[in-house]
Amino acid sequence: MARTRTSFDATLLMQIAVTLFLITLGIIGIVYYNSRFSEWGRSIDRFFGRADNPINIIVAVAELVAGIIIGFAIFTPIPGRAAWIASLVMVIVWIVKILWIYFLNSIFDPTFIIWLNGLSVALIVLIGLWVVNRKYA
Repeated sequence: MARTRTSFDATLLMQIAVTLFLITLGIIGIVYYNSRFSEWGRSIDRFFGRADNPINIIVAVAELVAGIIIGFAIFTPIPGRAAWIASLVMVIVWIVKILWIYFLNSIFDPTFIIWLNGLSVALIVLIGLWVVNRKYA
């Protein structure tokens, strides 16, 4: 028996989850960018001659904007290919984040099983982003 496609399917649930994830991740990144701990870390960087790295705030804003665009696409048609572009940017950012955190910075750290668990969670998010991206391709 063939399944009929409904408007409330797994892709829609994935899009809602990805929207909530990106919006909350962006808000957390923005709110905690100026926390005492972050300020302390940036002052240590300046002490050792490294410039402030605004990449964290840029990524947080991109996550928030992408989450809002993808969220609006659930309820209303978004002009052009904004939802596709927003999700593609997040796919690329997430791939870079995975490579940086799990392969270039601390491969198999602190233990292989903990590293593998963190990598698997990051890959689940990447797959969710990709599913949403393909919906608007």
